[in-house]
Amino acid sequence: MLTRVKFKAKHIGPVLADFREADRQEVWASGRQTPEEALRTSVEASSQYCQTFLWNGVPVAICGMSSNSVWGVPWMLATESITEWGKPFIKEGIIVVDEMLKIRRQLTNYIDSRNTKSIKWLQFIGFTVAFDAPQMVNGEIFYRFWRLT
Repeated sequence: MLTRVKFKAKHIGPVLADFREADRQEVWASGRQTPEEALRTSVEASSQYCQTFLWNGVPVAICGMSSNSVWGVPWMLATESITEWGKPFIKEGIIVVDEMLKIRRQLTNYIDSRNTKSIKWLQFIGFTVAFDAPQMVNGEIFYRFWRLT
């Protein structure tokens, strides 16, 4: 069963133990960070919103929202078990985004074009993905995605 709880530092270890390869590639391409550096940096920047997804009580993803002066910047780093979540993950994802939109009326970030499963999930939960305006980051193609209230 998929549930969400407020993030705790003890959730990082289990997520790192089975970190998604697509997320590993993305955090390296976007900022030359290891998974642990990316998780810790992201969590530290997400004082307004940070949650952990649990699958049968085990941490399987951490998500949050950092922000700039206008936009909320949503992010999620997950384990390989993401493929097991199915419809419950889509349902929870919609709830998470709705909660973020109560804090910031505009959400945006960039996603590595190789991260196809996450791109599909973002579309399922209501984000627009700018396939027609790719951005090069450290030699990899990234797409901007966004959702507004």
